[in-house]
Amino acid sequence: MHKEVIISIVIVVIIVIGNVITQNYTRKSVEAISSDLNSLRQELNVDDVNREEAKKHFDEIEKKWDNMQEKMAYYIEHDELEKVDTAIVS
Repeated sequence: MHKEVIISIVIVVIIVIGNVITQNYTRKSVEAISSDLNSLRQELNVDDVNREEAKKHFDEIEKKWDNMQEKMAYYIEHDELEKVDTAIVS
């Protein structure tokens, strides 16, 4: 009985730690992408838009998102990630 309680506690601790790590990564990723998209939006709202620089900036954001998306695909539903991906492209 004692062994089962210890194993159960270890499993719960691992789940809680995993949840905290994934939640922090998701929050940081969303903040980073949101910040990048806001700066791109400001870049595009200027009267004299440099299309090449904007395209380069968007490609960097897309590459960054793809990297984050690969990691988040392990613990977030793929449908939810597809919704975000579609919103970024729009």
